[in-house]
Amino acid sequence: MEKIKVTTSTKKYKIMIGKDIFIEEINKFVDKHQPNGIYVVIDENVYNNYQEKLNLLNFEYKIFISTTGEKAKSFNNLQKLLKFLLENRANRKSLLINIGGGVIGDLSAFAASIYMRGISLIQVPTTLLSMVDSSIGGKTGINFKNVKNVIGTFYQPDRVIIDISFLNSLPKQQIYSGFGEIYKSSLISSKDFNKFVIDNYDKIINLQENYIVKAIFNSLLVKKEVVEKDEFEISGERKILNLGHTFGHAFESIEGFQIPHGISVIIGINFILYVAKILEQIDENVYKTQSLFTRKLLSEIGIGAIRKGSYLKYMLLDKKNNEQDIIKFVLFKNFYDIDLTFKIESKKLKKIINQYIVFFNK
Repeated sequence: MEKIKVTTSTKKYKIMIGKDIFIEEINKFVDKHQPNGIYVVIDENVYNNYQEKLNLLNFEYKIFISTTGEKAKSFNNLQKLLKFLLENRANRKSLLINIGGGVIGDLSAFAASIYMRGISLIQVPTTLLSMVDSSIGGKTGINFKNVKNVIGTFYQPDRVIIDISFLNSLPKQQIYSGFGEIYKSSLISSKDFNKFVIDNYDKIINLQENYIVKAIFNSLLVKKEVVEKDEFEISGERKILNLGHTFGHAFESIEGFQIPHGISVIIGINFILYVAKILEQIDENVYKTQSLFTRKLLSEIGIGAIRKGSYLKYMLLDKKNNEQDIIKFVLFKNFYDIDLTFKIESKKLKKIINQYIVFFNK
């Protein structure tokens, strides 16, 4: 089992990574901390697949079974969860255990952060995407008016338990989605990690234990380092985690959240590479290697074309923007050369987007 310690200004916590560790690690945490009331929020699909496993928990708990999909990150579902906590007399010394993917994790963590101004939280991510991304770092939130994560808080968990055995029941598309964030982490990390990810892509996708654990572990080390430096996204260093996300989020919105987040990030990265190429900001060899890999990956996933849409409208709504008709995003130029404050006028970007769609669809 691998362990990572995260130290932020608000909380210190451990990330445990291994196979078949879920029950033992939660039981140990509860035995040690003795919370006053335990509340489990679980993805309905996870509940259906792992209901018997929950019987191995050695403590009493109340359970809230949530619907899945991005639509679950809504005011309506948040209200249901808060009502559940209140009616079951959760208090400030209670513990909320989230078991599910990133959608349920974001929703649950948001509820934990605002219920009685904050209760303890354990994240048990069950998708590859949530294991390498949303389960650590403290970002919580819900969607509003078809805009992702526009309402939320920063709230660190008390423990993160990553049990790779949950991955065995995931559809392949969800594995690709998680791989998208692993790939992003490799780009903002080092040539060595990027080479490992590209060279061993098939082993990671097929969940070979040593390779998937190493990919998760290294991805989390990248995020840990960034979060510890810029917990609340104040200094700007945390923006690096948003590589590919501005266009990726717009793509998600246009597609009605039918394309998983991590796959949208791969498209977002492919777009960023294209922008850097058009603006002559990227090394030609780096561009060829990364662009060819992302296109091969997207083709394998089944995305051979991108439809036209209001990408610019959604990109202007991105939280990083604070100037009218100016869009900011993270621009990849080379390893160790990533522009966190790149700006471009909306008219110029609109032209590039239209060119990109034609280029991609060829």
